[in-house]
Amino acid sequence: MNYEYQAYLFKRYADLFPSQRETPSDPMYYGFECSNGWVDLIDTLLGKIASLNPPDDFIIVQVKEKMGTLRVYTENAPKNIQDLCTYYERLSAEVCEYCGEDGKLVQVDHLIKTLCPDCEEIQKLPL
Repeated sequence: MNYEYQAYLFKRYADLFPSQRETPSDPMYYGFECSNGWVDLIDTLLGKIASLNPPDDFIIVQVKEKMGTLRVYTENAPKNIQDLCTYYERLSAEVCEYCGEDGKLVQVDHLIKTLCPDCEEIQKLPL
């Protein structure tokens, strides 16, 4: 995800992330490890988490793409927040990770990605 989107999400939802992002030992040091297409999905998810008033010791430790879907790793998440994250992880399999349009899980070379037809064609072009 590009720097501007990451800065926006970190600032808007600062309470959900660790206060220290100064060393590579903190997983969020590397930011959101996914493409820009999921920005709206992640923004909506974080807004819903924030509205649930998570406990003071709750944090999001990592947000990334894995096997074509969004993964959100947390600490001290109550069940309702865990369920919400699981729902959005499943929902991400229907949103192109590059452009945010409707997508589906596809295999490109040896990778599984969630892509719309246009982004899938671009990914399959020879370098």
